Amino acid sequence: MSSLYVNETIPEKGISFIESERTRQNSAFLTPYVFYEAFLFVIGAIGNTLIIGTFVVVKSMRTLPNAFVLSLAIADLMVTSVLQPLMMVGALMGERFVVETQGLCTFFAYICIQSCLSSAWNIMLISLNRFICICKNSWYSKIYSKKSVALMIAIAWFYGFVGNFLLWVGWTDIAFLRKEFTCMWDSHKNFSYVIFVSVVTVLIPVGLTAVAYFMIFLKVRESKKKIQAFSKKTEKKQGTRNDIRLARMLFIMFTVYCILCAPYALILTFDINDKAPYQLYAIFIHMFHTNSAVNFIIYGLTNKSYTKGYSLFSKYLLIKMTCGAYKPRQNVEDDIDKSNMTQTVTMAT
Repeated sequence: MSSLYVNETIPEKGISFIESERTRQNSAFLTPYVFYEAFLFVIGAIGNTLIIGTFVVVKSMRTLPNAFVLSLAIADLMVTSVLQPLMMVGALMGERFVVETQGLCTFFAYICIQSCLSSAWNIMLISLNRFICICKNSWYSKIYSKKSVALMIAIAWFYGFVGNFLLWVGWTDIAFLRKEFTCMWDSHKNFSYVIFVSVVTVLIPVGLTAVAYFMIFLKVRESKKKIQAFSKKTEKKQGTRNDIRLARMLFIMFTVYCILCAPYALILTFDINDKAPYQLYAIFIHMFHTNSAVNFIIYGLTNKSYTKGYSLFSKYLLIKMTCGAYKPRQNVEDDIDKSNMTQTVTMAT
């Protein structure tokens, strides 16, 4: 049940309903807030759809490591395509509208918790996959298969369900957060739930991810001479280089995740009495959500496989839009390239 604006003047914690409304109606605050939310919505929707579409359409991208990336993109798409518009509604319409619209505040909170917890655990699974591949390669085929990867991804999403279930059974209430104009757990009623989310969402996955990448770094540094030998053109050695390249890309993604998400996680954990200024909350929650919109850029800039995959998927969409009857003859990567794209379009028409 959503917490209503019981105290509209001087709250024990946080800011009052009147102060929140005054802030919301300040155009100097509201305009950049809403425009940035809209920006994240557009960029995140396009980018995460690009990742998902590339995985679905381009056969060479359907690898076991990329399955974790796909799962992460789905979680990020939930944030950018569902949560961002809801936050715009909260900022534009205000607390009364959100709380009094039946089910809206609860939907806000459940989407937020499901996507954020699943996202953190998917990032951890990605790092552990790279750790096993590079540092314990003999274990890889024993641990990772289509079924085991599907199970791991299901567990990552299950943690989001657990977070929502604990809300549903009454660990704490769902409340409209007046500094962020969104609905989440009510930290004023029971701060222990915040500690639980911080441990499950941040401490465990981020800690294990950091350890995994540190072990990868040590392994790569130890094996520098061997890695240089992998530059010879053999399939196995090229595969090792690709594994390291993928690990580097995912480490950059993890670093960006920590930079963008840590401030909001820290302020939620340590601002027990909710005394930090609303400007900090507004900045930090937008940094947190920015992470869900930028991963596709990191992939494209740091990994040639993703750059090629994006290109193939974009060409596939172009052909589908201009020639709706087009179906790939074999693999999209074989059917669409610079040399035969014109012929493909002609045949489709």
